[in-house]
Amino acid sequence: MPTHAPENVSFSLIDAGLEVTWDPLPVYFRGYVLEGYTLKIWKTDNTLLGSYSQAPESSKAIVAGIKQHNGVACVAVNGFTKYGNGPFSGCTFGENGMLCTPRLRPPE
Repeated sequence: MPTHAPENVSFSLIDAGLEVTWDPLPVYFRGYVLEGYTLKIWKTDNTLLGSYSQAPESSKAIVAGIKQHNGVACVAVNGFTKYGNGPFSGCTFGENGMLCTPRLRPPE
């Protein structure tokens, strides 16, 4: 399973939905063949808005149907292999990838 979380996670609201970007995991942090990424999105009331999987060659996703009124508060990304999930990135909140403080890390 991956030993590190993806870095430089950011998101922005666009006409098509929520666009999330991240730096791909370098091969030496993957632990095995990377099978994909998981994105988790939380609302301002700390409820999970959704969990989405992306292909391993991805470093960007557009989650359709999410608009500003959905109250997106936190976006986190991790990589996974057939042996398990790697750690999630720190909670990115707000547009332009501002990182939240450790006490506001995404719920497990």
